[in-house]
Amino acid sequence: MCPECSLATATRMISEHGVGRLPVIDASGILVGVVSRSDLLRPLLRRDEAIQNEVALEVLNRKLQVASGNVSATVQDGVVTLRGSVQKKSNIGVIVTLCRHVEGVIEVKSRLGYKEDDIVKNSNPEQNEKK
Repeated sequence: MCPECSLATATRMISEHGVGRLPVIDASGILVGVVSRSDLLRPLLRRDEAIQNEVALEVLNRKLQVASGNVSATVQDGVVTLRGSVQKKSNIGVIVTLCRHVEGVIEVKSRLGYKEDDIVKNSNPEQNEKK
C-alpha cells in the first residue's frame, strides 16, 4: 500500500486479501509503516461533534488563528466541510491539510474563498531563469 492511499483503499485491500495488517511502502520501496484493522476502525468511532470541536478550536483558532466568523467547519459522518473566506489563497491548502490530520476525519471538502491570490505563477519561463 502507498502512503497516499485512502482509508477506503486500505480497507478494501485488507478485506480482499484476508489479512490483519498492510505494509505501507514509499515510492522507493522502503517500508514506512504498517496499517492494521484497528487503525482503519478508529476514525469511524469518533463522533462528528468531537471532530468539529477539534477543527474549530485547535486547527482554526489556536494553530491558524483564523478570525472568528471567517471560516466555519461542519462535520457529517467524518467529512469536514469548510466554508468562508481567508485572506490568502495559500492558506486554503494549509487549512485543509491540518484538518485532514485530525483524528476521525475521513475527507475534507473546501468551499473556501480568498481575497488575495498569493500563488502567482509566472507564465514566461525565460523570466524565471534570468532572476
